[in-house]
Amino acid sequence: MHVIKVLDFEDSELKHVPMEIGVLVSLQHLSFSRTHIETLPIELKNLTNLRSLHLELIEGPVSIPREVRSALSKLQVLRFYKTEVNVVDTNLFGHEKSLLGELDYLQYLDYVTLTITTVDNVKNLLNRHKLCSITREVLFDLCEGLTSFSFSSFRSTSCLAVSFRECKSLEELTVNGNEHMGEGLPSENVPNLNFSSYDQWIKNLHQVNLTFCDRLKNMTWLIWAPNIKKLSIICCDSMEEVIGESEIGVVGLQNDLCILSGLESLFLRCLPKLRSIYKHVLSFPCLKYMSVLVCPQLKKLPFDSESGKNSLRTIHVDRPWWDTLEWDDPTTRDAFFRYLR
Repeated sequence: MHVIKVLDFEDSELKHVPMEIGVLVSLQHLSFSRTHIETLPIELKNLTNLRSLHLELIEGPVSIPREVRSALSKLQVLRFYKTEVNVVDTNLFGHEKSLLGELDYLQYLDYVTLTITTVDNVKNLLNRHKLCSITREVLFDLCEGLTSFSFSSFRSTSCLAVSFRECKSLEELTVNGNEHMGEGLPSENVPNLNFSSYDQWIKNLHQVNLTFCDRLKNMTWLIWAPNIKKLSIICCDSMEEVIGESEIGVVGLQNDLCILSGLESLFLRCLPKLRSIYKHVLSFPCLKYMSVLVCPQLKKLPFDSESGKNSLRTIHVDRPWWDTLEWDDPTTRDAFFRYLR
């Protein structure tokens, strides 16, 4: 038993981690992702050879005793995407603090997925350049008081996926650090960016998810993210446009061909004010799957007969809504009919 190096409880019904796990001193990889645990036992402090710890997609908050930090000193991979993880100081009567503040002690860490739940922790993340640089996925969850977020301040060249969930105060997402950053965020040190700088920060971004962000009106900043593969916008009550043409005019974009040119999957659901994806035709050369449900104000798609020509496989829609769409050319409508599901 002592020579076990990998222990994976992922997708199990586990609720309590047995204290006996502390005898597995050779353990290097440990996963509790998609389980039901609430706390890690203090005996984990004995696992000083641990290299990888996965705590993703756990519904409730997970507590880690502060004493366990010694076992994490050699960690290279730490994943807690869509899980709130707090460190408990047992010497201070159970006082909790976010795990984010403890990551500075992990000098070997080079791969992180994060969940951020407060404006203070957004600020903490943006002030930690190394942490930003090794973050692969991040969920901003709730973050009450966060009104605006600039990707230029994130300064991550490795992040593949960004999600915002139930950020009820969020009104603006931008790539320009000179724009208003919102309460509690360090806008004063953000550099003046040109296109090459935008590209540096977000060229590797592959996935963006928005859920229950009721004040956001558009996602025009996506024009600077040509490699987005998956875009999901769900239950955002104020969303009017995915790409706003008037705002594109401000930045002087000359070519529509690059807009969402890498997109493979598009999910638009429960968007009562959505009127437009984009005012002009988009080529969508990589688009494979599109789902549009409960978007009653959306009357036209940015398609012509060449859109998604060699890639599109499935369009998931309500058929009565599809029948009311406006088309410049009836042959375009007929061409896409075969993809309906």
